[in-house]
Amino acid sequence: MNFFHGYSFASAQITDLHFFFLLIFSCLYIKISFVACSWNFLFHTYNIYVDNMKKGTSRLLLHGIAEP
Repeated sequence: MNFFHGYSFASAQITDLHFFFLLIFSCLYIKISFVACSWNFLFHTYNIYVDNMKKGTSRLLLHGIAEP
């Protein structure tokens, strides 16, 4: 497992295993931040929908009950 074409990390005391764990944790961090952003987007659109329902501008059916 030589990721960097012969470049040595011996001076920095970083092995391929450390690099592997760093790669895994960075992927997990990216996934977690993406999930947080998508949840934020969902709550934002839900709040807009609730505001529209309170104003009476939304004519969507919610559980079979029409808005007045």
